[in-house]
Amino acid sequence: MIQGTLARRTIRFVNIAHTFDHFILLIYPTAVLAIAAGRGLSYAELIGLSTGAFVAFGLFSLPAGWLADRIGRRNLFAIFFLGYGASCMALAFAVIPLHFAGGLLILGVFSAIYHPVGAVMLVSHTDRLGRDLGLNGVCGNMGAALAAGVTAMIASAFGWQAAFLVPGAVCVLAGVA
Repeated sequence: MIQGTLARRTIRFVNIAHTFDHFILLIYPTAVLAIAAGRGLSYAELIGLSTGAFVAFGLFSLPAGWLADRIGRRNLFAIFFLGYGASCMALAFAVIPLHFAGGLLILGVFSAIYHPVGAVMLVSHTDRLGRDLGLNGVCGNMGAALAAGVTAMIASAFGWQAAFLVPGAVCVLAGVA
């Protein structure tokens, strides 16, 4: 039986990471409305800057899987949380389109770590694979589903910078934990 304390804790962190992975990647498409108004830039000019994040999210999955085999999945998972959270928080300080494009590209690189590492960690720590994979899928989809609403609420109450700072800080804290 695999389901010991370490296995349950690992599965919890994998599920939290899947939520963050899809939530944080979708902050920008909502926050860009407030960014455009706050920075005096057009929506059309800003929305295209997210292309690098989504390309990196897919493309860097291959080297992330390779790297996980070299330095360890647990180590790379900590790098995911810390790097993903830090790059999200750094986006709060972006001023010009180049800063947004670069920050989003880096965000996409860290985002790419989750699927090749998290899926293997989940499969290797469960003895109820179907149930735990299903729950993991729900966690990722909940991150995507909540991103627009939560981002809009935070941005309207505290500014678009907070929409990056708050989830980024929570992600870093999860990495430290």
